[in-house]
Amino acid sequence: MTEIPISRLIQALLNKGFERVETHHIMLWFVVKGTRTPIHTWVSHGQRKADDWLIGRIAKEIHLSKRELLRLVECEISREEYIRLLEQRGRLRPLS
Repeated sequence: MTEIPISRLIQALLNKGFERVETHHIMLWFVVKGTRTPIHTWVSHGQRKADDWLIGRIAKEIHLSKRELLRLVECEISREEYIRLLEQRGRLRPLS
């Protein structure tokens, strides 16, 4: 079973271009060229660790596999690679 600290997961997403918005949850919106995209996820304020289920939910919401999300957290997938994956999967219009 995989478990990672929520703070590490959030920081990895922020480093890849997500924007943190505080509501009744911690909302994370992917931003490209200063514009919020429809790609987003959220975690509860009290959540301390992400287990397999939560990792899977977040991965699905941001259009990655669990393995890809873990690679993103480990900085094995760059922001540019993430954008390319989203474009290839039809989740983001090509930026060029």
